[in-house]
Amino acid sequence: MSIWLRLRLAIAAVVAALSACSGSPSAASGNAGAPGNGTATPAAGSAGALSLQAAAWSTISDSPRVALGNDRAGQLVFDFPTRGGINYLYNTSPPNTIAGSVSVSLEIATTGPVYFNFMTEPSNTCSTPSSVRPFFWSHENGEGEFDRWWSNPIAYVLAAGSRTLSIPISPDRWSSVFGKMGNADAAATVGFNRATGSVSRLGLTFGGGCFFGHGVFVQGGTARFTLVAYQVQ
Repeated sequence: MSIWLRLRLAIAAVVAALSACSGSPSAASGNAGAPGNGTATPAAGSAGALSLQAAAWSTISDSPRVALGNDRAGQLVFDFPTRGGINYLYNTSPPNTIAGSVSVSLEIATTGPVYFNFMTEPSNTCSTPSSVRPFFWSHENGEGEFDRWWSNPIAYVLAAGSRTLSIPISPDRWSSVFGKMGNADAAATVGFNRATGSVSRLGLTFGGGCFFGHGVFVQGGTARFTLVAYQVQ
């Protein structure tokens, strides 16, 4: 993980912890002024559909912060930034244990000849298109090799349209921070199984090139992301 992302993750974790103690939304969440803000952080959830209320979600993003809101249907929405980038979008009170499958329904609406750009850092020299994919973070947002897991290879390449992604919660469908699949060896499988029993964040990440979660911004137009549903079933 790059130093800048480690620093942003650490700052976000500290601010979120202080915010939870005061009962106010995280200053690092990018939710300032969004509908539903100002409520206490919900208690840990149970398996099923995650709440889509903006107050139940947070982001990790570059400046300027990405504001979350809800549309008239109650779905979670945000506009892709035109500079900086949106990296992580996650529910702050997910079920502690997940099993079965993760199902995510999403929509992207665009205007103009929009380009989803993942080039947020010079070291990203790979050519994989910008995409969004499910992820989960475990052990109180730990920084170990097996604390974060990403759906792999299932993802949605960012473009106008809608899609439902369904990913079995199985070690052969998820990869860790350093790209190791959960069934790569005994240590990875143990790490994956432990992580599914100690989930602290559950959501999506945006990235491209060499990295699943190092951020995306738009050029040449605008793009709105809508999270229609997020379920563990």
